[in-house]
Amino acid sequence: MNCRLGLLAVLIGVPSLCAVAPTPAPGRHLVYSFTYSSTGDLESHGSNGYASDTHSGAGNTRDYRGALEDRGTITVDAVGLQPDGGLVVKISERGQDLRSSDPILCVTYGNTNNICDPNRQMNSEELTLLRFLAPSFADPAVTDGMKQWKVDQSDAEATRTAEYSVRSSANGVMHIDERRLLRQHGGTPTTTDISSQLDYDGARKVPVSVEEYVVRRDSAMGGQSMTTTLQTTLKLVSDSMAKP
Repeated sequence: MNCRLGLLAVLIGVPSLCAVAPTPAPGRHLVYSFTYSSTGDLESHGSNGYASDTHSGAGNTRDYRGALEDRGTITVDAVGLQPDGGLVVKISERGQDLRSSDPILCVTYGNTNNICDPNRQMNSEELTLLRFLAPSFADPAVTDGMKQWKVDQSDAEATRTAEYSVRSSANGVMHIDERRLLRQHGGTPTTTDISSQLDYDGARKVPVSVEEYVVRRDSAMGGQSMTTTLQTTLKLVSDSMAKP
């Protein structure tokens, strides 16, 4: 059985034939602080006889806007390291307002893919952190020592690409830029552009900080379009492996 499918089987309650190897540092405990903000802008076009915020051509254009903010902590506990390099973790979140989640079992890979319990709900800032937690992320052995590398996981359904560039490095910490594009093909057109800047500790193999800016555009029939902007900041607060 494929190890990824094996873990997924465990997550949904089916016995797996794929063993999970022990992590080199079992019980590693990470805590990150987070801030999160989201703004949504729904724009509706068409002649509907109602008053509009703006008028364009022969029809009305009406905007509806909303916003959400929160802050808190995200906790990650290492469970194991799979033979294929996937890091198995439990991740949970405690926000001051609405953004909280109970511990969820996930596995994350160096190509930024992850698999999580499909029966549990998690927030986007947790998924952002998961992208950079696998030990092989930004590993010179994987990136051929280059300061730039690309991950392309596109298929017939969607374009999924990510480009990484190491801007600088000092005292073992790499300053990395991420440019990520997700474009859904067919159905309702959806495009997501992600720009991230992270400080990554190469020795401890964890991100020290992450600044992420996301713009998602959804177009639907009937002249409606939705633009959602997300801003997330993550900072490492504590690491059980950190030297005193």
